[in-house]
Amino acid sequence: MYLAIQFILCIIIASLAVVSIDDFLKKNEYISFHKNSNVSLFFISFLMYFIDFSSLIPISLIVSIEIIKLAQSYFIDFDKLMFSH
Repeated sequence: MYLAIQFILCIIIASLAVVSIDDFLKKNEYISFHKNSNVSLFFISFLMYFIDFSSLIPISLIVSIEIIKLAQSYFIDFDKLMFSH
């Protein structure tokens, strides 16, 4: 599910990047910028955004796991039945 959302998000943002860069180059013709085709610009933008967004899940998972471990340690510390033999 996350991978599908990531692909859709990258396609949308890469498309907007191509439109934005194309509009920028039309307005500023005096800037010497290596003009790639829109297709290659789309794939480069897609790969850049895919790499950027791929780090979102591991960071949030690490934070969630640490919070869960902290909560479990409190439950273990305050469990009276664990220490009564």
